[in-house]
Amino acid sequence: MSFIKPTDDKGQKMIKFANNNKNASIFIRQIAAETRTQALAIIEQLVTAAMRPIFGEDYSFFLELKEVSTKESENTGLFTIFPCCEKLQDGKLIKHPLKDGNGGGLQEIVSMLLRIAFGQYSGYKGPYIFDESLAAVSKDFVFEKLLIFLDSYIKELDLQIIQITHSPELFSQISNINYQIFKENGMAKAKQVSQDDIKEM
Repeated sequence: MSFIKPTDDKGQKMIKFANNNKNASIFIRQIAAETRTQALAIIEQLVTAAMRPIFGEDYSFFLELKEVSTKESENTGLFTIFPCCEKLQDGKLIKHPLKDGNGGGLQEIVSMLLRIAFGQYSGYKGPYIFDESLAAVSKDFVFEKLLIFLDSYIKELDLQIIQITHSPELFSQISNINYQIFKENGMAKAKQVSQDDIKEM
């Protein structure tokens, strides 16, 4: 198949317009890629900084970005992001994809930290609501470190976190206000309770 090269002014203008459009599309995709890379780097730094007081200094968090497809007609390609952790073991960095599970509630803790990190990055100022988000975290020294970290993190960033939990005896150690939800005559009701009230339950 052969094409006749336009020689008139209208044909030349169409070719120039098409080339400019293609170059603009490539430029926009490059800018989008740079912005995405910078945003992910900030999120990684925030989550890593939050993880280390809980799990140790040998832990790092990163987001593995995989391009699914890219079309020249689109300004950006399609991507899949895999959250991963790296841990220093025997002098080597070992990568652990979080979707495979890592025990001890690591996946749940990172999930919570990611939500806060994305909120901080986007400038969100409202409350964060978590429903049994840390139920899988083992109730050992990891949870103790987590509570200490969350207490300081909430104060430092001036966060408001609403934690819905079946373990109020743990979270009441750092909470400002506690509410017990109960059913009365088929209706859900809430009443404010103290830490001492929770211990007696």
